[in-house]
Amino acid sequence: MTPMLVKLRRRFILITMGLVGLVLLIALAVSVISNYQTQAYRIESAVGQAINRDPSSTQRPWIGQPNSGQPWTQGSSGSVVQAPPQEDSPFVPVFVISIDPHSLTVFGDNSAFVLIDKSLANEALGRIQEHLSQQLSQGDVFTGLFVDLRLFYRVELTSDSSMTIALADASSLVDGTFQLAGVSALIWLGAMVAFFFISLLLSRIALRPVVEAWERQRRFVADASHELKTPLTVILANNSLLLAHPDKTIAEQEQWVNSTQAEAQRMDKLVHDLLLLAQTDDEETSAAAQAASLQPVDLSALTRRGLLQFEAVFFERGISLTADLAEGITLPGNEEQLERLIQILLDNASKYAKAPEAEGAAKNSEDVESAAEAESAVAVEGATEVGDGAATVHVELLGAPASGQHATLRVTNSGPAIDPAVLPHLFERFYRVDSAHSDTEGSGLGLSLAQAIVKAHHGTIEVSSTPTTGTTFTTTL
Repeated sequence: MTPMLVKLRRRFILITMGLVGLVLLIALAVSVISNYQTQAYRIESAVGQAINRDPSSTQRPWIGQPNSGQPWTQGSSGSVVQAPPQEDSPFVPVFVISIDPHSLTVFGDNSAFVLIDKSLANEALGRIQEHLSQQLSQGDVFTGLFVDLRLFYRVELTSDSSMTIALADASSLVDGTFQLAGVSALIWLGAMVAFFFISLLLSRIALRPVVEAWERQRRFVADASHELKTPLTVILANNSLLLAHPDKTIAEQEQWVNSTQAEAQRMDKLVHDLLLLAQTDDEETSAAAQAASLQPVDLSALTRRGLLQFEAVFFERGISLTADLAEGITLPGNEEQLERLIQILLDNASKYAKAPEAEGAAKNSEDVESAAEAESAVAVEGATEVGDGAATVHVELLGAPASGQHATLRVTNSGPAIDPAVLPHLFERFYRVDSAHSDTEGSGLGLSLAQAIVKAHHGTIEVSSTPTTGTTFTTTL
């Protein structure tokens, strides 16, 4: 994997983990805050009921009951304790004391019902006195929480100038909040570790198309450079020979000039194919141009013209060419590109058409599968198999002339069957079945370009190859 892809993968993992971590952190924080607010509201409600109860009432001023049915006694931690009433609500012990704010004289408390450690109470009252440095006016209420003492306090100045102080057990509030925050932190850390490995898997899946595209681009550049290097090397060598003999005439060095011309034409064709591929790949920019250039094209006449152009090629190579073309097949398209498509298919068929071997030789072969591939013969719909020992190419054009919007072009050549594992790669750029066609000239761009042209015309192109029928390219437009 290249450094750029590694960096891209890291960014993907960081971004996804950052987003998921932030969302999970917010959710856990909301849960902790919600629990804190619920506990605080419960304590404040208990404190308010304890302060506002009727002093003459014999009902005990505590709210709720603990989980156990046994009366509470003073705990070893020094927290507020009390005997439980029989009520179905959370247990909140509240110690209430009324004092003179000037002389700090205690003139009332509920110590008969709620017990609190004296040192704990003195510590809390001392801290409250420090907080009450400013004079409270009538009706003022001051609340707070001593986290280390696990006490919630409320100070209220009543109408008779007395000060009422309520101390409530906040152990459930503090301990519960810290416990929930700790559990939430562990959940967040565990989720981040788990999602890190999930992100690694997701990054591989998400970046797989990018990696494949990068690999195809790298291979494309390497193959294109190789294809361009060969003619450039020949041209430079020819020029060196020409410059080495400046006294000779052009006629005397005609072979070098002709070789340079041939290689230059080869380069021109290769560059033209590359540009056409780039144009067809650019769907957004090519869509408008193609929509403007689409004109009714007589595919029947275009195919017939292509056959005439390749007739001499097939004759020189000893290939038997037959055709079955329907008349009046017209569809909207780019005439230049469709003509190039037909040329590519005919050129490909002429290069790879092979004469079928004798059936007896195939049966005597040690490799049954290879023998079956060697005795291939041409077969198309409505035509009989050709088995006279000559290489054959059959072209068939079908369509629906009434609609004028559909056409099927089949080009079949005889020869050994192509390995099924190779068929999906035939339309890749610069791909050639080197093991079977190492002696065949070409850049390997033809079928890739044909596929691009077919896609630009909203069609499909498929290939099939069997030992008995040969290789067939079926194009539907």
